[in-house]
Amino acid sequence: MPISVIRTLFIFLVIACILIVHSFLAASDQKAYQKAFWRKGAAGLCFIAAGILAGPLCRDHRFASLTVTGLILGLAGDQLLALRFIYPHKSNCFFAAGGSAFAIGHILYFFALFHTGSIRLAVLLPAAAAGLAVSILYGRIKKTDGGSMKILLTGYMALLSVVNACAWGAAAGSSSLGLLVFAVGTLFFLVSDNILFAYCFSPRSTRGMYRAVHVTYYTAQLCIGAGMGLLL
Repeated sequence: MPISVIRTLFIFLVIACILIVHSFLAASDQKAYQKAFWRKGAAGLCFIAAGILAGPLCRDHRFASLTVTGLILGLAGDQLLALRFIYPHKSNCFFAAGGSAFAIGHILYFFALFHTGSIRLAVLLPAAAAGLAVSILYGRIKKTDGGSMKILLTGYMALLSVVNACAWGAAAGSSSLGLLVFAVGTLFFLVSDNILFAYCFSPRSTRGMYRAVHVTYYTAQLCIGAGMGLLL
């Protein structure tokens, strides 16, 4: 398939994802949670399809396969988190299961980045420390309290901080536009999950935070898919 066609279809999927996310948020505002569940799944299928479409453009096939699998796990995590609203009595179970799916996806992103061989430790270490420090500070400002899951949440944020740092370390060690866009995606992921935890476990949560979680999250996944495709 010509690259111009792939890029056109990719843009179409991005637009479709944006429109479906808007529809999903509208259903969530109306507390139509089952409808929201299916619309959220459709939005996830859009970023997976975009990733699969971009995959053949990636010069590193292992990087592409790991990234696409990470995107698929992101959809699984999405849907598990969405089930919390349909089955509120099992909220913590679905939250933990969804978080686990996302964590495995981030580990795959880590291995994909590590496989590039371009990560600069001089960027990785301070970036990881800064990401975790800012996450902890934001949690304290918002008075986020994960209760019995506090240790797991902290570990998850540490994982996201490391993956984000690896992405920026890889981008710094390469002239690849794809790695730079990928790094922007991991940064949006870190921001999104910080807001998510504050929304779920802080007394200072607002409905606007719920929207911000999803705007930054879908931006993150689309950037990760686009970054893979730009790794020419």
